Amino acid sequence: PVTPSLADPITTAAEADALFQEALRIYEGVATSDQRLQQGNDDGTLSAAQRDSALANALSLLQRCFSLDQQRLIEVGAEKLVQNVTCMRPADSDKRVNAKLFDEDLLGLELEEGRVCHDGICCETCSRVQLLGAATVEECERLMSMVDELLPPLCLQGEAGGGEEPGEGVKQNLEIKFTAAAGHLSLHLLYLRLVERMRRQVAREWGVPLSSLAPRTAFISRIQGGFMNASEYSCLHVDECSVSDYHYSAVLYLSPPSAYEGGDFVFTDPPPDGSTERVLSRVSPQQGQLVTFTSGWENYHYVDTTPSGTRYAAPTFFTTVSPSDIGEEFRKVWEEGDAVALAREVYEAGLMPTSLNKFLNFKQRWGEMLSG
Repeated sequence: PVTPSLADPITTAAEADALFQEALRIYEGVATSDQRLQQGNDDGTLSAAQRDSALANALSLLQRCFSLDQQRLIEVGAEKLVQNVTCMRPADSDKRVNAKLFDEDLLGLELEEGRVCHDGICCETCSRVQLLGAATVEECERLMSMVDELLPPLCLQGEAGGGEEPGEGVKQNLEIKFTAAAGHLSLHLLYLRLVERMRRQVAREWGVPLSSLAPRTAFISRIQGGFMNASEYSCLHVDECSVSDYHYSAVLYLSPPSAYEGGDFVFTDPPPDGSTERVLSRVSPQQGQLVTFTSGWENYHYVDTTPSGTRYAAPTFFTTVSPSDIGEEFRKVWEEGDAVALAREVYEAGLMPTSLNKFLNFKQRWGEMLSG
């Protein structure tokens, strides 16, 4: 892995971007060659050996890019805001797994100290962390622009809206499995890079082995103000209460605050002695800001409504649950340490997957495949 100087985060970012662009160029060349072969045109295509060499080179570049991205977060994170909190869980063990409670039902739970971390390997400390500049303005703007290419057009004021069907211009999520399926390499690879950046930050913050941490759910959220009932996305909730193998949560904010009204992220804590009012800790997101936190009952939260404008964010929920079945093909690749076979698997399952199942298997094995 690359270990750059801590002195110049700008240089670190520029080097990482250069590595990323070269990896993207190689991957696009492989995709073009594969497409020609599928069309029965082998003119200018890569041989099997050339293809394997290109994929191994691209993955090496990508891994170096990820290492530099992580180093830059260490550099810009010198002034991160950390709030330590006591880990909490339901006192009733029957309410600890997939209880899916919200609002008043959630507030009615009796809690005790401790973590649940169902089937996982979480640490025993809990906190909330804010980090400015986790993504650059250019990265955020590029990702939002490419997301708009895949999502339905935004509604104009006065058009019908407020429903749940895609295309009504209210709240739309672009899941990472759909960016993979779209064949839009520049979008999917940039999104993957940002998810990997969040993953490494979470692993470092809470001391979780990087190979044990994978994105359970990742999507890009686009909320257009003025069209949606607040209850549909602003209920009080706990991530691990909704999905038991959500262990660490992260939100990367893509929009500048001038692009929308409202949309604050709000942590809520029990009332202090002598009061009946819960304590609110409000985060007014900045473009490129990353908010990470442990996913348990110590972090009740909700999102303010967005009365106007359009707000983009990239929430990711990480799990430490081991894959139930990594598959014989991958097991052989992993155990034998075959770098070429691994590079081929990353491309054919994670970047340009031939089926949904291949990508879902890749996502489960993300920790082993991309930890370097």
